Amino acid sequence: KGHALEVQQALQDAEDPNTTMPYKLPVLWGRPAKSGRFWGGQLDKAPVLLVAVVKNDIWVVKALLKAKVDTEFRGDCFATPLSYAARLGHTRLVEQLLNHGANVNAKDSKWGSIPIHSAASRGSVRIMQMLGAKGSPIGPRDFVGDTPLHEAAYYGRNGACQWLVSQGADVLAVSNTEESAAEYAASRGHKEVSGWLRSFEANVAAARS
Repeated sequence: KGHALEVQQALQDAEDPNTTMPYKLPVLWGRPAKSGRFWGGQLDKAPVLLVAVVKNDIWVVKALLKAKVDTEFRGDCFATPLSYAARLGHTRLVEQLLNHGANVNAKDSKWGSIPIHSAASRGSVRIMQMLGAKGSPIGPRDFVGDTPLHEAAYYGRNGACQWLVSQGADVLAVSNTEESAAEYAASRGHKEVSGWLRSFEANVAAARS
C-alpha cells in the first residue's frame, strides 16, 4: 500500500500517469531500477502501469486506474498491460484492468496476438474465462496464424487446450506453416496433450466427412 501512496502523491504533484519514466522506480519498489529486458520491451522504458503489472503490484495498479491511466498505453513495449497480466497469470490484475475497460481485442504490435493468446500460453483457464466474458473470441489468429489453442498446445497446457476446445476452438486449424495444435504439442514433446488433440482431431474430421 505504501507504493500506492507514493503514486497518489506523485499524481497530486501533477505527474503524468501515462509516463514511460515510471515515478522513480527506486522509490516505488525499494531498489534501483535496472535496465533489464523483459517480455516485450525494457523495464525502464515501459509505462508505469505496465511496470506495476509485471511486478504484480495490485495497490499501484489500483491507484493508477483510479487516476484514469490509459490502459492501452504501451510506451516502447509491443503489448498492452492486459496482455502482460494474462501472460504472467496475474488474475487479480486482469480483473482490475477489465473492470476499467481494457481492450480484450488489442493486438500486440510484434506478433499480432491478443490477450487470450497470452492467457492460453500461461494455461490459465480462469483468465481465458474472464476475457471471454468480456467478448474475447476463442480462435483469433496472430501474424503467424497461431490460435490460442496453438499457444496452449505449444506450452503443454492440457487444461487450457481442453477448455478452448469445449468452447468451440477448431482443433483442425493450422498455422501459416500448416501445423495444427497437435503438431505443435508433439514438436515440444508434450505427448499427453498431442495425443488428446489428435484423438479429438480424428473425431472432428470423421464428423465433417
